[in-house]
This record gives sequence, structure tokens and C-alpha cells, in this order.
Amino acid sequence: MYRSRDETTKPHSPMGAQPQKRTVSSEELMAQYNISSGDDTVYRSIKAPVQRPEVQFAPVAKGKGLDAMGSLAEGFDAPPGFAIAPKPKPKPSFGVDPQLAPPSAAPKRVEVAMPLEPDSFNKDAEVPVLPPTYNIHTSVISQADRDSVLQGLSAVLSELPNTEHEVKTRNYRIRGTLFWEERMVRFMIHLFATGPKHRHQDNILIEFQRREGDSFTFQSFFRSVVERMKTRELVHFGAHHDRLPMPFQALPPLEDEEMDFSQDTTLADNLIEMCTSGYLEPQREATSVLAKGSRAARNIPLLSSPTCLATLTGMLRNCQDVQISRNAAVVLHNLFTHDSSCREEALKKTVFRDLCKSLKDWSGTDENIASSRLVCAELCGALEQLSRVDKAMLSQVAKDGGSVKSLERIIQKSSYRGITDRAKHLIGLVTA
Repeated sequence: MYRSRDETTKPHSPMGAQPQKRTVSSEELMAQYNISSGDDTVYRSIKAPVQRPEVQFAPVAKGKGLDAMGSLAEGFDAPPGFAIAPKPKPKPSFGVDPQLAPPSAAPKRVEVAMPLEPDSFNKDAEVPVLPPTYNIHTSVISQADRDSVLQGLSAVLSELPNTEHEVKTRNYRIRGTLFWEERMVRFMIHLFATGPKHRHQDNILIEFQRREGDSFTFQSFFRSVVERMKTRELVHFGAHHDRLPMPFQALPPLEDEEMDFSQDTTLADNLIEMCTSGYLEPQREATSVLAKGSRAARNIPLLSSPTCLATLTGMLRNCQDVQISRNAAVVLHNLFTHDSSCREEALKKTVFRDLCKSLKDWSGTDENIASSRLVCAELCGALEQLSRVDKAMLSQVAKDGGSVKSLERIIQKSSYRGITDRAKHLIGLVTA
């Protein structure tokens, strides 16, 4: 039953008369709202709202129309969709159960291009039209013809140390990798036609994109390339302002005092253990710190252990990540340079043969395996330092045969001229 309530009514009475109150029974209320008192009463329920999946919207640039889409905020050196693109899942390292580690995602093959010749261009290719969204802060304008700009960029990149690149002549694009000591940066350079409505109409816009790595190193690289292109009279205006960006001062070398393993004797062992992780990021961080610390001679005794030697050699044998492999080769190069006992220990095992096989894989002899001139250069340095032993010990390498076969394969199949010359030199050292 329903509880009765008082209802106030105003009778037709003279002005100032007090209103009279009457009680409304529950039966009257039930009759008024058509409510039944039986057990078969059906009550109306409020339907729950439908749960709809949330939709994530990309941030909208401030401003109106396409004018707001031509620039990004200061400090953003990659256009939307590239800087926040999801990375591929990492590849398990050696010695890790594949059931526990994420599935592998081997990086694509990266070929290193030499300076372009005039007859290497595709005459039917067209420069892409400038899109509405691009990075105006890392772009410059050139009034030269498209082929001269692309050829000049390739020549400038070939002059920079610790840099490798690949030129796509069909769409006027360059991608590459550079290292500043142990820090890696991946970059992309696009050429676009500005069109008749642009402030610098019918010219070439050169956009630099940082795809991965240290921002400060990328900015120094960008300004260095622009300065060299300006010297060749292949760059004339900035895309944001008419003036070109000023070059940075030379990057200072990283001081050895910043990394002293003797202050914590467990640091080296912990870094070696990180190298056995099933994820790429811990391996990258560990090999970067090891490469930085191995430049100091006082840290070499803490790194010259059989465990460190076996771990780094295994990483080079099984991992296809450029940064990990290059830094691991740097550590071995420094170990073999400063520690003779480490060289002798390596030759007693199969380190020389394993490094030769890794050199063969990274030199581009197999189209299905990633290649890198930067990794090959450090591997060659490590092998050359490893050859600084007695001829009696080095003769054991020639008896194995596997090392010589890998080096001969490099001479026959690799397109890296400098690497093939160093492979011939290594064969001469082994077979002497």
C-alpha cells in the first residue's frame, strides 16, 4: 500500500481566508495514477543507457582552415602520425624462451647509397606535391632543380661521419641512420613541389623528419646539412622564415669521467644481465652504457670477463637491431684494443668465426637480412684488433675455414667498397 499524503487546496473564499487541508487516501492516489494493488503488478523500469565505445580524436591544430595545418609547435620535429606511430613488437634475444617473450619483428633491410650519379635518376618520376601538413620548422626552400637537390643531399650525407643513407629516386625521398657516439637517430628527408599558391611558388621544399632518437642530435644534424647545402648554393630560404637556420656548434665529446664502473663493481654484471632481456629497449640501454663506459681504459678490466664476451658475441649473432649490434661491436672493439688477455681468450673460442659471420650478414650479402655499413665498420675494427696476437694462435683460425669463407663471401657479394677492402685485409692476416 502507498502512504497517504496531505494535499493543500485553496477554496473559493473571501480574501485572506485560511486555506483548508484535506487528506487524500492511498486508494484515490492509486485510482488517479491507474495503479493496481494486486500481486501481478508490472512496474515500468528505466532502460540502461547503451554503452558506446569511446572514439579517440586526433588533436586539432589551432586556427582555421588549412592555414593552421602547415606548421607544428616549436620542438615537434615529426608530423602527426609519424612521431606517435606505434613501434613494432620487439624480437626475443638469444637464450630467452619464445613462449615468454613477445613475437619477433625483424627490421626491414636498410641499404646504404653512395653519392648519386646524374644518370641514376628516374626521368619519369615526379616530385610529390607539398601536402597541407608538414613540419615547417625543419624545412627549407631550394630554387635549384629537383635532381641537383637530391644529388647534393646524397653527396652531403656521404661526407658526414657515422652516417648512412638510402636514396629513393622514384619518390624523391632519403632515409638514413646516424650515430653520435652511442646515440642513434633515424631520419627521413622528403622533397616536395611547392606549387603556384605557395609563398615560394614553383620551388622545392626539403623537409627533414626525425623518426627516432635524440632530438638534440637531430637538430645538430639538420642544421649541419642545411649549412653544407647552402655552401653548394642548393638551399636559399627557410620555410618558416626566409632566413635559414643557424648552425649549431660542434657537439662536445662525451667525457670518460662521466662513466666510472669502479664506483659500483656490480654495474658491469647488471648491464650484462640486461643484455639477455627478451625486449629491445633494455638491450639498447645496456649496450649504450657499455659502449660509453668501454671508452675509458680503467673500465676495461671490469668488462673483460668470459660472460661479457659470450653475451656480446651472442647478441651480434642473433640480433638484427642496428643500435644494439653497433654498440655491442663497439664494446668488443674497445676490449680487444686495450686487453691482450681478452684477445687470447676470444681466439681460444669461436669468437673470431662468429664475428666474421656477423660481418657477412650485416654487409648485405643476403637480401633477407638487414645490412648496415656502420655495424660493419665496428665489426671490422674488432676483428682487426683481435688479429693482434701471435701468428701461431692466428693460424688456428685459418684451419677452421668458416671465417675465411665468410670473408670471401663478403668480397664477392657485398656492395660496400670499404668493407670488401677490409675483408681482403683480414684474409691476408689470417692466411699469412
